[in-house]
Amino acid sequence: MKNVIYSLSAILVLFIFDSCKKEDSPKPQNLISGKWQWQQSVGGFSGSAVLTPATEGYTRQFNFGKDSVTITLNDTSFEDRAAFHLTNEKSILYHTTHDFLTIDYHFTIGGDSVVVLPMRYIIKDLKPEKMVLTEDVFDGFEITLAK
Repeated sequence: MKNVIYSLSAILVLFIFDSCKKEDSPKPQNLISGKWQWQQSVGGFSGSAVLTPATEGYTRQFNFGKDSVTITLNDTSFEDRAAFHLTNEKSILYHTTHDFLTIDYHFTIGGDSVVVLPMRYIIKDLKPEKMVLTEDVFDGFEITLAK
């Protein structure tokens, strides 16, 4: 009888620990993959600028693959393919740790020289249908994208 009580106690303890496991949340890479449409950018130097496709006269689409993103303006008028990576590190602005999306934008200077400018975005909100990014710079924008 003593062995049965010990066995049941052990099973109960295992059940309790098993039920306390943290649910695995989707990895940022899995949520970011796919096509995202720019909805708006808020902030900038004034802190109150609101930019949208309607106010700016163009659209932006971000198509995230495994390790690169294709950025398209106005459907086909401009296209750039850039590397991106996800990290968890300290913010320049807030001095706290966040998930980051860094996109290595390419700029051509003088026709031949290409400059790569990495832009770090704090992943403020990431859901299957919506992503909110905050530029990790002073006077930056908060950018909302939707699938």
